[in-house]
Amino acid sequence: MSSMHEYRIKVLSSGHPIVVIDETHISDHDAVRSAKDLADDKMFEVWRGSECIYAPPKPHLAPVTASVVATAGAWMKRVLQVSG
Repeated sequence: MSSMHEYRIKVLSSGHPIVVIDETHISDHDAVRSAKDLADDKMFEVWRGSECIYAPPKPHLAPVTASVVATAGAWMKRVLQVSG
């Protein structure tokens, strides 16, 4: 007989946990499937002890340094045009 594991499901809203549910499941797959049903199209995380076994994908962000450098370059070009 397989042993059961304790899981904590966190249903998220704006990145903050709004609902925390403790459940027992036979596998990680069963825990994630149950969490998906409970979350009802909201983002969620599933934890087994201190290990996060499922989390929503993180959005890919453009590098901040590239936009800052472009903005600084445009500002410097404008300063040189005005003062020159």
